[in-house]
Amino acid sequence: MNPKTRLLFDRRWNHPAGLGGFDLYVDSAHRALMVTEGKGTMAGARASIATLEEGLATLGQSPPFTGIVDVRDVTGSPLRAQVTLGRWLLRHRHVFGRIAVLGAAPWEARLGHAIAHIARMQAKVSFVATERQGRRFLGWGDEAPWIADRHGAGAGAGERA
Repeated sequence: MNPKTRLLFDRRWNHPAGLGGFDLYVDSAHRALMVTEGKGTMAGARASIATLEEGLATLGQSPPFTGIVDVRDVTGSPLRAQVTLGRWLLRHRHVFGRIAVLGAAPWEARLGHAIAHIARMQAKVSFVATERQGRRFLGWGDEAPWIADRHGAGAGAGERA
């Protein structure tokens, strides 16, 4: 973890049927990392929203959050779950500075771009292929080494082959 920041929020959710889960980390600079894996489900979408709501209640809404949402290891996410998360984001767009979505499938990126355009958030959301691209978009540079530590990527600025 960067000595200038502290990890303030750290949550793990596992699907009851073992279909996957997610981790959400937020540091004292309001930088967030959400790492998801497994099959996308409505239960996962609802749990994501509940966890995000808990984070907002715990940490407050100011300053705005920036974050990486890593969906590289998600399979088969239903459109209904995507729309549910998109609607939540629309209602809470005021609490986010920028969001980098890492590893979205092409159709998910197109849907995300459409939602961002409707929400007038196109400058706040980017779909990226690497964590480094995400950090640059967010203005983090090569800071936030806790991402690599938490994400299990180790050295190498959090990149995976």
